[in-house]
Amino acid sequence: SFSVSELLVLAQRLTDIGEVRLTQELYRQVIAQDPNNLNANLFLGNYIYLRAEKERRRLLFNYERKRKPTHMEYVEYRNKLKDLYTFSYCEAYIYLTKAYAKIKSVEIRRMLAHIDKLKDEVL
Repeated sequence: SFSVSELLVLAQRLTDIGEVRLTQELYRQVIAQDPNNLNANLFLGNYIYLRAEKERRRLLFNYERKRKPTHMEYVEYRNKLKDLYTFSYCEAYIYLTKAYAKIKSVEIRRMLAHIDKLKDEVL
């Protein structure tokens, strides 16, 4: 078992070479040992948020390219958005909130506000 500092060094090196998936796992291990670790919460919050944003844009693009979507297609689109919010944005929100408690970043506050807005739109 690695220490938090060893995991952080390894995670940074993996990030530098683009191994994002493995980096994500290492930061989860850091969180298991140190739930309020700033680096791990920042990375995981940002990564999960950005991945969710990419998927949300993809869902919207696919929905909007239909000329006349049926009611079932609309319901399917809304359900996928709801799932994305529940499983991705909510997880990102937890990490970002912990990071924001340590650094009052405008960017983190913007992401948290965006997730709050999505909650109102999706749920």
